[in-house]
Amino acid sequence: METLPNGIQCIVGEKEGPTVILLKKVHGDEIGGEMVVDLVIQNLISIEKGKLYYGTGNILASEQNVRFLDVDLNRSYGKENIGCGYEGKRAIELKPLLQTANYFFDIHSFRKPAPPIICYPGDDFSKLEQLTAHLPIETIVYGSGLWPPNKDHIYGDTFVCAHNGFGLTVESGYLTDTSAVNKVASGLQKILEELLGAKVHKLIIENELISRRYYYAYINIIAGENFSFCKEFG
Repeated sequence: METLPNGIQCIVGEKEGPTVILLKKVHGDEIGGEMVVDLVIQNLISIEKGKLYYGTGNILASEQNVRFLDVDLNRSYGKENIGCGYEGKRAIELKPLLQTANYFFDIHSFRKPAPPIICYPGDDFSKLEQLTAHLPIETIVYGSGLWPPNKDHIYGDTFVCAHNGFGLTVESGYLTDTSAVNKVASGLQKILEELLGAKVHKLIIENELISRRYYYAYINIIAGENFSFCKEFG
């Protein structure tokens, strides 16, 4: 039997297929992201093929409802930037699993009020367009500019991309804002149907026309204290 990191569970289909990882609460206070993943799993009946791993990223921070204990877990997957303390150890536990991912969906919530957004630190636009067609989110940012300036794969999505997988981060709204939970979960259901042949209890959401906007990120610049946008983003 496969040994899994604490807080991670696995569902295996009868046929061979891709490995998909669905992670919540990499930051322990992101309630909206947690609700999205829980809703997807609660309404999942089975998968036909492949493997689906799912669970909690930062267990102790989640229990205490704080972003992290020692360092940011989502800055701890690098070669040079190796996290310390609890999150550093947790990253070491998660890395072997993340290396196996064909698809990784890291479900987050924003620290400040903002609408949902998708980030993909890769260049496979065709696959990005195919998958995001299922997610009713207008703003999608992708490209090499989502990597840190030193190009170390410190984030979960960059770590997966560096190991030939497809790593996607979904910011599902503000920390405790649940207004987008159902529609994001419904989109993830459709993605699992496509990738794993999932059978689900379909979530009922209101149909809405989405005009998706794709932004290519060319470069990552660290903002100073006096930084401000010259125009509104998005």
